[in-house]
Amino acid sequence: MLDVSAANPTPTAPSIAFDSMQDLQRRHSRMLSGLNHEIRAPLTGILGMQDLLLESTLSSEQREYVQSTRLCAENLLESLSNALEYSSIMAGQLQLSEAPFHLHEVIRASVAAMQARAEARGLLIHLLAEPAEIASPEVVTGDAVRLRQVVGILLSHAMNACVQDEITVAVSTFCLEPQRRLILTVSVGDNGPGLSPARLGQLFNPPEMGGYTQARLELGLPLAFQLVQAMGGQLEAETVSGAGTFLTVTLPLRIPESIAEAGSRHATAPSVRAQILLVEDNDVAQRFMRTVLERKGYDVRVAPSGQAAVEAVNAAPFDLILMDVQMPEMDGLECTRRLRLLPGGRSVPIVACTANTAYEVRASCMEAGMDDFLSKPVHTLELVAIVGKYIAAK
Repeated sequence: MLDVSAANPTPTAPSIAFDSMQDLQRRHSRMLSGLNHEIRAPLTGILGMQDLLLESTLSSEQREYVQSTRLCAENLLESLSNALEYSSIMAGQLQLSEAPFHLHEVIRASVAAMQARAEARGLLIHLLAEPAEIASPEVVTGDAVRLRQVVGILLSHAMNACVQDEITVAVSTFCLEPQRRLILTVSVGDNGPGLSPARLGQLFNPPEMGGYTQARLELGLPLAFQLVQAMGGQLEAETVSGAGTFLTVTLPLRIPESIAEAGSRHATAPSVRAQILLVEDNDVAQRFMRTVLERKGYDVRVAPSGQAAVEAVNAAPFDLILMDVQMPEMDGLECTRRLRLLPGGRSVPIVACTANTAYEVRASCMEAGMDDFLSKPVHTLELVAIVGKYIAAK
């Protein structure tokens, strides 16, 4: 008789429970990812159309109504993003990216993305940055998406705490040349009444789900604390009597060995009206993004599907392609792979427009041949900034 029990041991109860838990976490992650896309995609249309409406002629009362609805939509987006991100961290699924980026462009874009929200509350964000001549090097290596996320969380908290009319963002850098390291410090001050020592000590603690108070359900600062720690940095809070609370991030970033090639792939000759291909299957998102870009002087052609994008690039040259990642039939990844095989698609910059900014998705986009990312819901300032990064339009 052959005893196979040693070669094929019977699964134990703990191992079965562990496998079941892992399977549950995978299902939970997929569900959250799908929910993320289903909510973020329509929010692009909601926030985008509100941006366009605010640029039209409105009475003061109408403007107040639009700003209020926009603020509600942004709060929904922030709560969703923080909950999804915190859930990923707790499940041990946080992954960081390492890529070159323009440091001060990212800081300025982070502040600009929150400026309209601050203005709706009667607040001004005052950026105190180093002069350009001493803010060197400009290009560093790290996770730009996470950095923007952290700065956004700090600004959001400052807006909730601010009782005066100004929020300050102080930015400084310090180079460690032998180690090719740059130490970034970003300090956000709210000019509020300050916090008690007890509250200050609990500011970065994870929420207690047994309670339902506002303070306990806030995920922003605990999330920022986890992200900064994961990036090897520190997040500290200090209350100054009469001056408010200051949240300070200290973050180490790498200085690339060579930055000469940075941006060289995108050196497109300026044109009077740059040609942009917008690949997007959502009608409202199409209208919003096309309107914003055409108002900035760009010629925009819309491709509602991946196949339509391939046909468009076969027919005419483009200076930039904005590519929706999640589309039926042919998604943005497959479309990008096909475009890179075409004469007109080999060198044109392709920017991914995606509701899922997880590391795996960004890595897949880069492997497919994309150059950059634009998170959904797309904001006007961010859209204009990233297009301006790749195109010099007259």
